[in-house]
Parts: sequence; C-alpha cells; structure tokens
Amino acid sequence: MRAIDSSHKITHRGIISEKILLGKWKEYVAKKELTRLYKQLHPKTFGVSVSQHLDLEDSEYVGRITIGTPDQTFNVAFDTDSSNLWVPDKTCDLVGGKCTDYCEPGNWLCPAFCDYPSCCHLGNSDSSRIFKKPNNLITCGGKHLFDSSKSSTYKKNGQQFTIPYGNDNTTGYLGMDTVRFGDVFTKPLVIPNTTFGLATYISNDFNDDDIIDGVLGLGFTSLAVDGVVPPLINAYNQHVIDRPLFTVYLQVVYSVDVVGGVITYGDIDTQNCGPVIAYQPLTAEGYWQFHMQSISAGNFSSSDGWDVISSIGTQYIGGPQGVVDGLAKAVGATWDEEKSMITEIGGGGGTCSWNVFPINSFGHGAAWVLGVPFITSFCNIYDFGQNRIGFAPVVGSAGK
Repeated sequence: MRAIDSSHKITHRGIISEKILLGKWKEYVAKKELTRLYKQLHPKTFGVSVSQHLDLEDSEYVGRITIGTPDQTFNVAFDTDSSNLWVPDKTCDLVGGKCTDYCEPGNWLCPAFCDYPSCCHLGNSDSSRIFKKPNNLITCGGKHLFDSSKSSTYKKNGQQFTIPYGNDNTTGYLGMDTVRFGDVFTKPLVIPNTTFGLATYISNDFNDDDIIDGVLGLGFTSLAVDGVVPPLINAYNQHVIDRPLFTVYLQVVYSVDVVGGVITYGDIDTQNCGPVIAYQPLTAEGYWQFHMQSISAGNFSSSDGWDVISSIGTQYIGGPQGVVDGLAKAVGATWDEEKSMITEIGGGGGTCSWNVFPINSFGHGAAWVLGVPFITSFCNIYDFGQNRIGFAPVVGSAGK
C-alpha cells in the first residue's frame, strides 16, 4: 500500500544563460556546428542521438534540492534527457578530468573540439586519459559543494563515474544518501538511500552558469550512467510517491531568477493543467520519445510522421531542415544569423517568439526535439510506470 497524499509540488526558477549575458552565444553555436560535422563523419565515436546531453543554451529551469543529514542545499538543472543526479564534491577542482573519447591523438579535429589541447597528445588507455587541470581553471567556483563527512546518513560507494556534456566530461565517484526535492522551507519529497554522483571535476559547459551546482536527471534507468536507479524511480520503488509519474508545467522566462513553473512528483498537476488531451506510448525507453504524425502552420503541412523527444533541457524546437524551412516560409518567419534559428514571426502589428531550428538526426533516434516552447504551451505528464507521455493544456492564469 502506498502513502496517502504522496504527491509533491516543487516550484522551480528560470534563469537566462550566461552564454547570452556574456556574449558567448556566437562562439557556442560555431562549436556546436563543428560537433554536428564530426558526428556526421564519425557516428560510431559519438553513439549519435538527437540529444545526448543537457543543453545549457538559452535559459535553464533550476530547482533546489538538499542532500544528507543535516541538509546540504544545491541548485540543480532539471533534465529529462539524462537519468543521473550529481552535485560537486568538496574536492572539486583539486584534480583534473577525463578526456572525451573524440579528443584523441591523430584526430584532425581534436584541437577544435577539445577544450584541453593536452588531450590531443595523451595515450589511449584509460589511466593515461586524465588531463591535468590548468591552474587558472576553476569549474566549481561559487558552487555549493557536498561534504560527505558532515552527513550522518551518507554511505560510501566509491565507484567512479563519467558523464559526457558537449565537448567535455563531468567525472567523480558515486555515493548514497537521503535526497530531498525542495528545500527546508517547503514540503520536500524525501528519498532515502539514493545513489548520486559526487563530481570532482565538472564539464567546462557549466563554467558560465554559477547558479547551477549540478543536474537532476528525470529519464529512465536504461539511460543512467553505470545503471544507477534515478532518484524519482527510486522514490516510487520505496513507496515514497503514490503514482509512477511526474507533471511538468513551465512558464516562459524573460528575466533572471524568476519563478519558472512547477514540477509535480507522483501525480498530475490539476492546478496549472487542464484535463489530459491524450497519451502517447513511448517508442523507445530511455528518452521520452514518442511518435508525432504531422505538423502544420499556415498553408504548409507535412504528414511524414517522426519520432520526437520531449525535452525540458532543450530551449527550442528542432526538426528536419526541409520541414522547418516549409514552416518558416508559411508563417513569414525571420532567420536569426546570430543564433542560427528562426526566432520571430511578423504581422499583426508585432512579433512573437517561435524558436524553431533545423537539426539532423543523421538517421539515428528522433527527428524532432520538442523543447521549452512546446512544454510552456502544454503540460507534459511523464508516466514511467506505463511508458507513455500525456499532454494537457495550461489553464487559467498559469497560461498568461
């Protein structure tokens, strides 16, 4: 028998990415295009999929969790495209990191792809692929660090982990402790005996985002690094939540550190979301991937049918080049050279944000990624018990 009133509504906040605030967007896009080229040339090296890592691109949705006894507080980015929870360890920045697989000797693109040129000259064995951290590199500066010695409920594991993010890795070791979604000032979701990562080195992708300490993965166990049971699935297995699902309601974020919505764990959000319109079965366990039959705008429509991914870690809607071009032409959209995407639709005395960009799945995985613009229009119900995803309209003042 499961607990009564076991659903938990946790408010999260939206922030604007430092890549935009610091003027690094164009540089980021250039590197991203190089990555796409390399994926096309070397698909086996990458294990290509549409979204293999958290996209810290435009804005992020961040929530507060605590770990240990007494509580140690962290700000984590929510990610439905991964399944591990990790936060920085107190020893973060004292050691180097592990070179990514494609940063290897003899790779002609290594200098362009790798943030640490020394990786292009290291050997191929695991023990020799650890680079020395530059003295001026501080990846954990300003972040909250977990100190296991201060937690009476911490259990040592010690197994090493490596999670790829963009052109770099986050590395460290695993441990187990009590994790709480929310903080000491709310009604947190308390999950004992949760395995999480203690990062001793953090991917360079997180350097510009001081508010983000770590990542909370909301995907399936099959997607988890080292087969770790994801925190929310662990909560259901321990009867902490009544139903094996969670609801995501997002609000559009235009400024720094504002309320960005609510994630309801263990139930459907009936306060911000209307009746469920439909459920779609997942076409591949791991990502929240399902089938989309058609898409249309103006006088353009396409009924080719595609596998698509719902992703709260991606800030745009991405799809096949030909379809995106057709949609853009039909609605009179403007191409933004700086961001390499369609961002505005004119007419009616004003413009509106569309945020659609072309992607190439290279024949692997989903053809579309339905990111934040889609999820701010419809509540997404992620049902890991029945391997399906549901959609409900945003209601009342929530949709304004």
